[in-house]
Order: sequence, then C-alpha cells, then structure tokens
Amino acid sequence: MISTPLTFDDLLDSVPTPNEAVEENPSSLHGTVLRVPLRKRWYMHRPISWLLPFGGQRSLALDKLGREVWRMCDGRTCTEAIIDRFSLAHHVSFHEARLAVAQYLQTLTRYGVIAMVGLADEQGGRR
Repeated sequence: MISTPLTFDDLLDSVPTPNEAVEENPSSLHGTVLRVPLRKRWYMHRPISWLLPFGGQRSLALDKLGREVWRMCDGRTCTEAIIDRFSLAHHVSFHEARLAVAQYLQTLTRYGVIAMVGLADEQGGRR
C-alpha cells in the first residue's frame, strides 16, 4: 500500500480527537495537567523495575492557551475551525494562529493526548 504525503488542506480538514484514556486534573500550580497512561514495555517489568521505577503515566502541564486549544479538540471540530476560533479570540491573523495551534497540536499528538483523524470524502467533501 503506497501512502501519499499529506497536503496542507488535509491537515486543515483533519479533526483532533482526544484520547479517551487521558485524565484532566486541575492544578493550582500548573493550571491544568493531563495524564496519559503508558503501555508497559518489556523493560518496565521485574527485575528492571526494581532498580529503575517507572511511572505508569506521562504528564503534560497546560498553560491557559494550551488548555484553550485542548478544550477545542472535541473530536468534531476540524483544525481549520480551531485555528479560526483561536485567531478571533486572541486578535491575531489566521497565519499567526495557524503556527501557534499547529505546534501545540503537534505537541499534544506527540504526548498521545490527541490523534489527528481525517474525514472521508463522503462527509462534506473532506478527506
């Protein structure tokens, strides 16, 4: 199966969908902390875990803007709409908002907090 590279339009049409296993914990020190459970790898079991204790989850602290982007990742709103809302709320251009939101979505994806889901052509012409 040959995969074609994603275009910028594909990215804008994709829908950031939250990981159902993520726990959102408000923190007075860090704002909001997201906790993602980790899959146990072979080295996280005994006897290695006796010497090097591994946590069962990964944590990501969100600031005010990060929390705002995270809350817009509802599994129904496309990336372009999130960028539009962010640009209107913070009085910046679409291109400035695109840079900030895209970088934040990349971080959320890398931590396993969200997954970027594409839409099928049958759903409103999006892929």
